[in-house]
Order: sequence, then structure tokens, then C-alpha cells
Amino acid sequence: MSGRFATLLALMVLLIPAGAAAQTQIGHGDSASLRDDPTSNCAIGSLCRNDDGSAENGYSWDFAGTQEPYYGAFAESYDLGPGTVSCGAYWFTQIGYFYGRPMDAYVWEGGVTGEPGAVLCMLPQVVPTNVPFWPDCGKNDFSLDCDVTGEFTVGYWADFSDHAQEWFICADENGPGGHPWTCIAPGIGYPSGWQPVTVVFEECRSLLIGAHFIPREPSGVEELPIDAPPAISSAWGRVKTLFR
Repeated sequence: MSGRFATLLALMVLLIPAGAAAQTQIGHGDSASLRDDPTSNCAIGSLCRNDDGSAENGYSWDFAGTQEPYYGAFAESYDLGPGTVSCGAYWFTQIGYFYGRPMDAYVWEGGVTGEPGAVLCMLPQVVPTNVPFWPDCGKNDFSLDCDVTGEFTVGYWADFSDHAQEWFICADENGPGGHPWTCIAPGIGYPSGWQPVTVVFEECRSLLIGAHFIPREPSGVEELPIDAPPAISSAWGRVKTLFR
């Protein structure tokens, strides 16, 4: 136990009074152990991620750093072509403040060639349950069933506006790099809106936020009878529901 207490005492965590902006991090360390989600039902789709399978830090916002609708969100972007994000995968860690506060899981459009855009899907008020103590990171899968046509961003927002953060999103600081984003609240000393995570946490290469992804099969071409006239044109559309 002495090693655990020594680790906790060494954590570089800012605890700022309510009403102040707080960007917090655990502090760069050796690679954390990654734990799988024992309750996951995300058996469909391939797990895609931008990290190198390791985590060296953890980040969070709290107090004035988290504001509605999703200021204080963290996210990671992908471009996997048309398909379905069946689940979002989130690796979290804690240092002792976890009491089961819920979060909202999101998919936004875009995020690779530009900042994230409109909300495509949102799953509200889900509670991560696999949140071990640092230096362990626990995977939490949440079903999203979200259709995408190209670039997309998967992430989350939790309301820590009235107390210190309950968990940190695990971060890769020595991998090949991905597309990590955070949505910064206005008036707290940083550029507001969607910004690369490195604006706040300079060593970040990617966040441990992945997507269970199912590629869309190419549409088949239906054979026409020999004497049937060719179709003049065809068109289709689909409606995306904005949840929030």
C-alpha cells in the first residue's frame, strides 16, 4: 500500500475552489495498465483507436471548465468511411473521487480535416463503472448505434461544475498521434470552443477514446431484365436525428 500512497502523493492534480476554471492532469508517468470492460456488450464491429495501446497521463476539466451544453468535453476523431459506430470506448482512471456521476456519450460529425461539427448521436446519463485507480485505466463501452458517412468524432461530456473531477480520460503521450479534441468553455483563459487537446495539455498525442465500427457494405447493383428500359435517375436521402 505504501507504493500506492506514494503514487497518489506524486500526482500533479490542481484542486481549485468552485467557480474557478480547473484543467487537471495526473502527471506524466510510465505506461498504465489497461483493463478491458468486463460488462461490455459491444461484440459487433472492429475496435478502432488512435493510441498505441499505452497511457502515460490522464486529463480532466472541472468547476468552471465544464459548462452546458458540452464545454469540457473530450473526444477523438476518425475517418473510416461510411458505416455505423456501434459503441464508443472510453478508458478512464481515478485518484479517489469517483462516486458514480453520469456522463453523456456523443458522436459529432467531422473532426479530422477540421473541428468537430454537428451532433450526430448522443446517449445521455450513462455511468462508467470500470474506473480503476491510476496507474490503471479501465475501458467503458457504451452503445451508440450511430450511422456516419465519413469523418466522425466520438467523445463524452460530464458535469463537474460543482466539485472536483471524479475521473480522468487516459491519454497517450508517446504514440504516433491521432486527432484529440477538447471543447473549452469561454472566459477561462484559453481559446473557447473545440480546440486540439495540446492547447491545454501539451504532451498529448491521442486520447484513449475508441470506436467499435461496422463498415457499410457497398450497395449492390440489381440486374435489370434484358428488355427493360434503363432507369432515368435514382436518388435517396436519409435523416439524421439531432439528439441534443
